[in-house]
Amino acid sequence: MNSKRLQKVVLPYNIHCKSCTTTLTRQDAQTGKIIKIQDEMFHITCLKCSVCQRTLGVTPCYPMHAFSSAFRCSDCHREATSPKCHGCKRPTFEKCVSAFDAYWHESCFKCKGCKKPFKRQEYVVHDGCAYDEDCYYRYVVKVEMTTTNKKEKSFKD
Repeated sequence: MNSKRLQKVVLPYNIHCKSCTTTLTRQDAQTGKIIKIQDEMFHITCLKCSVCQRTLGVTPCYPMHAFSSAFRCSDCHREATSPKCHGCKRPTFEKCVSAFDAYWHESCFKCKGCKKPFKRQEYVVHDGCAYDEDCYYRYVVKVEMTTTNKKEKSFKD
């Protein structure tokens, strides 16, 4: 009898979780505990948003940069890629106003005179500033008329 026993050859499943670097097992793969994104393998519980650290699991995620193994959740991606409001500097997720080569939340785009948001987004531009119609006549036209009258009086004297 041959004293050498036949041994079953077991090849190592030599793939590691990109996040925690532990070896991923075949059992993990068979039970759905592994996810593959951009040719990288992760435990589902290890795949986290690089910004807020929320576990991504199988929810949509986006790479931080091209060919990056760092990902962010849809909320953090939306915040990072949305235009920023010129007034408050926060992302403009909802409907926004485009004026003066910038984006504004409707509530942040305000009259230079009364500091209130515009009704129906109608405004008058003077010297690079936006005014509602009442403030334009109250602050700009009235001041210009007063200045013109003073100049006329000084020439008459």
